[in-house]
This record gives sequence, structure tokens and C-alpha cells, in this order.
Amino acid sequence: MIFAAWGAAARQRGAAGGALVAIDGRITGESETSLGHAGPGHDLHVRVSPEGIDAERPGFSHAFFVAPLARSSGIASSSLRELVACHPQPRANLDELARFVAGECLAASLNTVYRDVVRVRGVRRLRVRADRVQESPAALAVAPSPEPPAEPKALLDAFRDELGSAVSRASAGHRVVGLPLSGGLDSSGLLVTLRDVGKEVRAFTIDFAAEPDDRPHVAAMERFTGEPVHRMAPEELGAHLTDVVESLTQPTSLPNTSLELGAAARAKALGCDMWMTGVGGDDTFSGDLTAYAATLGSRPVSTLSAVLRMNVPWADTPRVRLQHWLAEPWLPAPLARLMAYRRARIHRRPFPFAGPRLARVLATNDDGPLEDRPARMSPRDRLRATLEHGGSTEAEEARAEIEAFTGFRRADPWFDGRLLAFLSRVPVEVMQVDGLHRGLYRRAFAGRLPESVRLRRDKGAADPFIARAVVAAGGMRFFAPYLDVTACADAGLVEPRAFHPWVAQVSAAPNFFETRPSWIFWRVMVTEAFLRRISW
Repeated sequence: MIFAAWGAAARQRGAAGGALVAIDGRITGESETSLGHAGPGHDLHVRVSPEGIDAERPGFSHAFFVAPLARSSGIASSSLRELVACHPQPRANLDELARFVAGECLAASLNTVYRDVVRVRGVRRLRVRADRVQESPAALAVAPSPEPPAEPKALLDAFRDELGSAVSRASAGHRVVGLPLSGGLDSSGLLVTLRDVGKEVRAFTIDFAAEPDDRPHVAAMERFTGEPVHRMAPEELGAHLTDVVESLTQPTSLPNTSLELGAAARAKALGCDMWMTGVGGDDTFSGDLTAYAATLGSRPVSTLSAVLRMNVPWADTPRVRLQHWLAEPWLPAPLARLMAYRRARIHRRPFPFAGPRLARVLATNDDGPLEDRPARMSPRDRLRATLEHGGSTEAEEARAEIEAFTGFRRADPWFDGRLLAFLSRVPVEVMQVDGLHRGLYRRAFAGRLPESVRLRRDKGAADPFIARAVVAAGGMRFFAPYLDVTACADAGLVEPRAFHPWVAQVSAAPNFFETRPSWIFWRVMVTEAFLRRISW
């Protein structure tokens, strides 16, 4: 973890020259440092001087936050928890909290839920000086390896080598690695890759019945590898909900974070040195399916055929594929803005309780950017758009927060910068070879995974076991201390007289905590808890 200070804030911490950099609590004596394991161009890079700070964050590298405290003074950290703890008076940013309640991705913004703390976003450079905070695009890193081979077998070998290198980097210095195993492609592939690079793996799983059902696939992996998989009941996660609501540095959009805390606790209990997840595989390996639109003009028949024949792990229809994968990427920007406006109107319907501040956000979140559609973008520009997407920044911030809260190392190798840069240069039609979603991945693991897992078309959902965790924590009784929403009302986010009848109506639904309204309810509750423990 990096902690930096400049100006008066550095001198208060004993740095007479006005610039301080510390790594894991040890002052380095240097003004420039990097954090990560993927190498130059892929790791977070920070430079501090008495006048300010420069920080550059490639795609999926470490999170980083900066707080300009006063003129020519400030602090920064790769841990928001550490930064807020050192901040003399952190205050809530009510406009960002309104965006959070509305369901927007906060990590897509320079601002955070703290009024005077900003973030370095993916593929961005932040320059902070006495008179300004200036954000600009960062250089786009490229893989140090050669171009992906065109010959199929060579490409599969190269991919396996790149994945093995990413897993080795992520687990360097650790011998025993904990792994949540769902029986899906991502976690199953990591299990065998960890064994390939010489790690001892202790796998565990959330054991629950659902549709689709992960349990047969977990059992298949257990038989295939000959290694036991430890079972956890969903109810075990309920014990972590209080920490999710009351102790995390930022409110979380879903109660799924209880899974993160529960997984870290289980990995510790199993005697692991660290834990690793398959998070990010869908994002980094699948390829941008809208990239098919780029070939529609030159190869209409083959493109249409590929899109309509492809097996994907979620339920969709030919109409959805033609609309979302092929038609929408070609839309002119004004039409895209019109569609965003329509979505905003639909989006507003579930918020009959909106206070004035939330209502303003809901009324203005239809400003879609006037930018080129993906079909008109080069592969390199599509890669930049993927890396700059707020979801990648959000995922890394969540990882950093869980690691800081638990004090236990976690790695997500599917977000490795060099692996991502390698995969970005593989043509999308090769990524989806054999007419299969993630076909290249499936080919690479032929003979190394059970066929039922390797060719799995469905994908398990977290909603059922998270709902069981919430019920185990007390269900609606768990949220009773926050139901009066006094802080949200004072902040202009919620109108209590409308909120209470809305809650009574939606919570009467069977399996309420598996429904979409429960997500909105959750965001209001965690925002209420957050506002009660911080000044604003």
C-alpha cells in the first residue's frame, strides 16, 4: 500500500523537505514509486513533490485516491480506508451519494462519496497542484510479449503461458492460496492454473440449490482434481452484513460484499497465505461482443451467422443479439442520446420516494456522451474504452477496500494488465471460436477441465444465496435501525412519507431480497448508515 503526503501535511509527518512516500508504513525516502506486479506501463505510478502529486493508473491496476487538504498540502493513498483515517475532517459528498442511490456507477466519476477526496480513474493521469486538480488520459500500455500467434495451436500455448504468468505474478511470495470455486469457467480455470504453477490450493464453495445449479460442476471439479472442496452454507455470510453496512469506507451497491468478507474469513480459517478470485473473467476474456458490428459492413452474412449461432451463458433472443450487438453500436450519437433519455425515464419509475437532491440526479442522468459508437472505433480505442469503463475502476476499488478491511491479501488475476493487453490483440472472432462464447478459453482448457465444466453454457447467480444470508441476519429486522431514513431525508435524498409505504408494498413480495426493488432498498439503507457516521 502506498501513502503519500506533500507540503505541510508531509512536514507534519516528519518529512522536512515537504514530500513523503511510504510503502506499507515504511517511509522510502524516494519521491517516486510504483505499485503492482505487471511491470512498467501496467502498474500504478506515483510521483510526489513539495508542490503536489502526479499519479497515473493504467487499466486494472491498483486504486488510488488523493485529498488536497489546503493550499500546497495534501495526502494520498492506494487505500481509501487509510486516507480517510488520516484525513482531519472527511465530509460526505451528497451529490455523489444521490448518484449512488440512483444506481449509477460512482467510480466513473473523478469525485468520490467524500467531498474533498478524488480518485484516479482507469487509464487516467491526475495532476494535483495548489491551484488545480487536472485529469488527462494516460498512455495505453501494451503487452511486452510478441503479437498473439495466428496459428491456432501456438495461440493456445501462448494464452496458457500468459495466464500462468499472470497467476504467478498475483501469487508471488505465497504458497497456499484460497480460492472460492463456483464451478464456472473462471474459478475452475484458475484452480488448475494455480496447481500448474506449483501452488497449494484450498478451494471452498457456497453450497446452495439454485437454477442454474453450480453444485454438480463443483462436484465434477472435485472428482477431476482429486482435491476436497470445502462447503459453506449461505447463512454463514449473514454474520458479515453488519460490517458491510456499518464499517466499510464506501457504501456498497449490493449486499454481495458479505461474500467477499466471508470468503476472506474462510480462506484464513483454512490456513491460506492469501486468496484469489475469478472476478473479471467475463470482462477481460470474453471480448467486446459489440466489436462484431465493425465487420457487419464488410462481411454481413458471416457476421450475422456468427452472432445468431453463438452459444452464450445467459438467456437472450435473436432480436436482443441483433439489437445490442449489431444495431446499437452503429447508432448515430444523437439517436443514442435519445435512447439514453428514454432509459432515464424508465429508470426513474422505481423511485416514488425521491427527495429533491435525488430527483435532480434522476432528471439529469440522461446526458449520454456524444462519442463514436464502438463500430467506428479501432481495436485499440475499444481497449481504451473498456479500461476506462467505470466498472473496472469500481472492481479494483472494491478489491482494495476488502483487502484493507480484512488485512488479508487478495488477488484477481483476470485483471492483470499484461494478460489483458495480450487478449485485446486477439481478434474477437477468434475469442469466440467454435461458435462458443469464450471459445478460445474453452479450447485452451481441453483435457484440463471436466467437459461438463469446460462446455458449460449457463452461469450461476448470487441472488439466491445472498438473499439467504440477509434473511439469516434478520431480514427486515436487520434494517430496523435505519428505516426512519432521517439522515437521507435531511440530505434531500429520500422523502420519508413516500418511502415508508413504498417499503411496505415491495417488501411484501415473496422472496423480497431476490427482487430488483430490494437492491434499491439496500442502497438507501447503506446510505443512511453511512451518513449517520460521517459529517456532511
